[in-house]
Amino acid sequence: MPERKHNPRQPAELRVRGVRLFKENRPNYSSDSAACASIAEKLGCSRFTLRQWRIPADYEIPGDRGMIRRDGEQLIFEPVRKENMLEVLADLHPLGPEDEFPDIDGSLPRLSSCDDIVCARHQNHFGARS
Repeated sequence: MPERKHNPRQPAELRVRGVRLFKENRPNYSSDSAACASIAEKLGCSRFTLRQWRIPADYEIPGDRGMIRRDGEQLIFEPVRKENMLEVLADLHPLGPEDEFPDIDGSLPRLSSCDDIVCARHQNHFGARS
């Protein structure tokens, strides 16, 4: 049986140690990637694995979309919350007597002429009038 090169499930202690070593030693390297490569080699895991570990769950945001805004000199990253239809409807105010509702029926053909159009299409398509 061939020998396995890596263990896909690392012990939790190794993950905690890897993240701690990264945080403590990151200032000694020119980039995050260089720090991950060096520390991962010492731990016996890949740099990609260590890169995944170093993002703490505290910084994960719900969902898959975010928004960046500026607050003075800082950039703030916030999750974009999905609104459900009930929340959207709750924020709407009812139309009052001063609000003019648009006339949407003005441009529509009369109902009797619609029947004539449908019958003509049916006759053209099937060659007979029903």
